[in-house]
Amino acid sequence: MNLVGALAIASQMTTKEGEEVKNVVTVVCDGGQRHTSRFWNRDFIVDDWGLVWPGDDSDIDDKQLLELLGISI
Repeated sequence: MNLVGALAIASQMTTKEGEEVKNVVTVVCDGGQRHTSRFWNRDFIVDDWGLVWPGDDSDIDDKQLLELLGISI
């Protein structure tokens, strides 16, 4: 659906001078099936990437995590 919408918008887009606008960007998502063996593999996430697995004990609380991500509440 997003490609159909992008094409519809692209066909209507013109500059003030009446020239066609050449760039339309869209995101096409997939189901991620190719990556499930890594996304849901605790050893891969923790050992290979050094990330914290959800539910593991960690010294970082939710507020500190948001601050690390640059999100202020």
